[in-house]
Amino acid sequence: MRLFYYTCLFVLVFAACKPAVDKSKQANAGNKGPIAIDASIAVLSPFHQAVEANGIIQSNQQVDIQSELSARVVSINIPEGKMVKAGTLLVKLYDDDLQAQLRKVSAQYNIAQGNEKRLKTLYDVKGINQQDYEAALSQKLSLEADLDYIKSMIKKTEIRAPFDGLIGLRRISLGAMLTPQTIITTLQEQAQLKVDFVLPEQHASTLKVGNTVQIKFNQGQAVAKVIAIEPRVESGTQNVQVRAMIQSAESHLSPGAFVKVVLECYFRL
Repeated sequence: MRLFYYTCLFVLVFAACKPAVDKSKQANAGNKGPIAIDASIAVLSPFHQAVEANGIIQSNQQVDIQSELSARVVSINIPEGKMVKAGTLLVKLYDDDLQAQLRKVSAQYNIAQGNEKRLKTLYDVKGINQQDYEAALSQKLSLEADLDYIKSMIKKTEIRAPFDGLIGLRRISLGAMLTPQTIITTLQEQAQLKVDFVLPEQHASTLKVGNTVQIKFNQGQAVAKVIAIEPRVESGTQNVQVRAMIQSAESHLSPGAFVKVVLECYFRL
């Protein structure tokens, strides 16, 4: 009974809707003009994305101060945590033995030099043969080379700052026996700082030398200019190393500090 009821209801609804459908078809058939629609034209254009990377602040120049000789420390002038000029004497090593050798060879050189001059005068007037003169000249030149060597060794006993910079902590004491492996202190150039960071390969490909990036840290922010991009992609991470030079000196930035590097990467579809 219920099935019969729904069947009749469906027939009545269909019969009521059919004329409206037919009228709609007739109206559309009679309209031969264009149909208005809304449309937009797609245009290819570049877009940008802000990318953040972790960076570490580096000194433009930094070095561990070490000795080239194995010798005893006789004098220390390391102003910890202060600026020093290039050429400042930081450590003096024992050199009495070298000074004695210098005096000995200097005396021998003076004698050989005078002898070479006398024989040169005789050789010019055919008073001696060429072989005698060349032997005296060779002796003089050999002693001259010995003098230069000893002076260079004495120079190595004076450990000096290679450039202007900030001295680190002193790691030796007076009377200590140094070796070439001993780190005396550190020296870092503070006039200019740089930041090293890594980027995924797809982002690094949009970055060029000369582009600027933003450096953000707890005390503020700074601007850095990209000076070098590693041409090789790291096989394990597919990252590229980038180095940027900070344009303005920031007293809050110190070598070794971690910062956020923000850059705008532009892409084109």
